[in-house]
Amino acid sequence: MPKKVKSPLKEKASHSLDTSRDLAIEILSQYRDAKLKMQKERDLWKKCFEYVNARVEGEVGQWPMEARKKLGAEGRPVTSFNMVKKFINRLCGAQSALRLDERVYPESDDASPIVADVLGDIIKSVKEKNKGDLQIRRGFRDSVICSEGWVKVEWGDEYNPYGDVIIKSVSPFRVFLLGEGEEYDVSRDRRGILELIPMDKDAVKARWPDHDEDIDSLVDDCDKDEIPVALSDDYGFGMNVATEYV
Repeated sequence: MPKKVKSPLKEKASHSLDTSRDLAIEILSQYRDAKLKMQKERDLWKKCFEYVNARVEGEVGQWPMEARKKLGAEGRPVTSFNMVKKFINRLCGAQSALRLDERVYPESDDASPIVADVLGDIIKSVKEKNKGDLQIRRGFRDSVICSEGWVKVEWGDEYNPYGDVIIKSVSPFRVFLLGEGEEYDVSRDRRGILELIPMDKDAVKARWPDHDEDIDSLVDDCDKDEIPVALSDDYGFGMNVATEYV
């Protein structure tokens, strides 16, 4: 009886799949841990943004629904004076008015000042294309409201099909720091920075065009309830959701 010979290509593909699965589980586990660790603080962030934007429980103003009902029953008007937003606007206005433009200096006396000037012009050009000052102001405003503000600089083709440097402000609710974070420099004791990027099926297919059929098949299986889907961050690897579906 002939022996079954294992294909080296299949073994390599299987190893690659296992590696990808392990990486996915590691990323999801770290994300879950980071989210649970900061859940109470992020709940407070929501209240901070609500008060700045003068909206509480979906209603305009700074009164919770229970207080609104009580005041309404007593015939008293529900009035709000949003002093918080005025204070935030003053701080952000001062940052905008007092900010300094970036300038590149030669690293040493032997370095070329011409190169430094060229790099300075490149930074200025990139910021102008992306409205970089506006993105930085948005990040600063977020940091004043909830103590964290994020601006992302990356290479992308969103504005130029041939690729270009992109500057974007990112919602602090979509950014998670992995690790303890006791050092002032986050690069010293953080394992990484994780950003949540919401993507629909078309966006996923555009990102991974070589897996077009796999993505369609995955979506169809999810729609047919043939693949269990976690409804929360508690994936329960190997229990609620099998590891091969992570």
